[in-house]
Amino acid sequence: MIVEILLGLSLIVNGVLVFTSARLARRLFEFDDLFDMLTNDIDVNARYLEKLTSTDLFDNSPEVQKAHHNMKIVSQRLDEFVIRMEEMSGKKYRKPEVNANPPVVI
Repeated sequence: MIVEILLGLSLIVNGVLVFTSARLARRLFEFDDLFDMLTNDIDVNARYLEKLTSTDLFDNSPEVQKAHHNMKIVSQRLDEFVIRMEEMSGKKYRKPEVNANPPVVI
């Protein structure tokens, strides 16, 4: 009788462990894909910035304009990364935007 009860408890506990491990593994793979996207972006931008260090930054050369354009793309990708992190974790990482300028009183 005790053996059957212990066997039943063992089956229930093992079922719960398999269920939670499957859910955690799925989340781990989602985070892995997300961090892979981030590391690829960082690698591409680091190589581009190494190339950019050899140019003169004070003139309006095409390389500087392209760098500015690429930085806007990087900013958008980082925004996308934060949004996906918030969706996957269920937490809010950004603080609500507060107007930094005080109201004008005349």
